[in-house]
Amino acid sequence: MPTCRNLGGGLNEVRTEVANKWGRVFFCVKDKLMILLHGIMKTTNKTPKQDMDLAKKRMKELLRNKQGGNHE
Repeated sequence: MPTCRNLGGGLNEVRTEVANKWGRVFFCVKDKLMILLHGIMKTTNKTPKQDMDLAKKRMKELLRNKQGGNHE
């Protein structure tokens, strides 16, 4: 599996191995900024639906906001 992949609809993930566990960070790109939406350490083969849903929800909220929110 690639280090970074498109999950569709503007949502992407980057993966990394940390201490023999796989981490995932879900992100989108808006106005040339990579915006991190949610991160997890995977404990199962499949990414939990609740984590995917949370990342998608945050992305939709961000894209609805015309000013892109605070860049904190």
